[in-house]
Amino acid sequence: MPVDIMDHNALERFVAAASERFGTIDALINNAHTITLPAPFLEKTIEDLDVEMRSSVYAYWHLMKLCFPHMRDHEGAGASVINFASEAAVTGDALYAPYAASKEAVRGLSRVVAREWGQYNIRVNTICPNGMTDNISGGIGWMEDATREHIERAFVNNPFRRVGDPYEDVAPVVVFLASDDSRWITGQNIHADGGGLINA
Repeated sequence: MPVDIMDHNALERFVAAASERFGTIDALINNAHTITLPAPFLEKTIEDLDVEMRSSVYAYWHLMKLCFPHMRDHEGAGASVINFASEAAVTGDALYAPYAASKEAVRGLSRVVAREWGQYNIRVNTICPNGMTDNISGGIGWMEDATREHIERAFVNNPFRRVGDPYEDVAPVVVFLASDDSRWITGQNIHADGGGLINA
């Protein structure tokens, strides 16, 4: 179902259709995001920030609230919210000020909601993935050489020295977080990035 995640009315219709179709909502995976063109902070505009905030943290905020009545108090392992964050925000990657700001806001929001919604048997986690999607590979070809090379280096900056595959490397982690097997995990940030970020 095509949905403009920056349109609250569209989100309401989407959640209503999903709950009607399936009778409940067991998992919410917030992974959509509009990324503005990479550029130094001094060149970015408040409009860039607005687009990135509205397409991520604001949309995730709305969707969590809209899905809550359909997710609360499920028996057994309960329900799961998975919000996509980014290693670029954790490390403060150059050229991505609006992206980093919005993705760190997602992590902060998710930690709060995890604490508040455990009582309703809903777990909330974030994931920082590293995988070259078709959108990314198709979008960097026309960028300036320096910007394109910066992005390409970021995707292989891991111990495996290869680009992650979103389907083979990242999707199974999302499935795990959505499944009953993750019943005792909430408020956590999972790096599915091939070790791109390793710390204590």
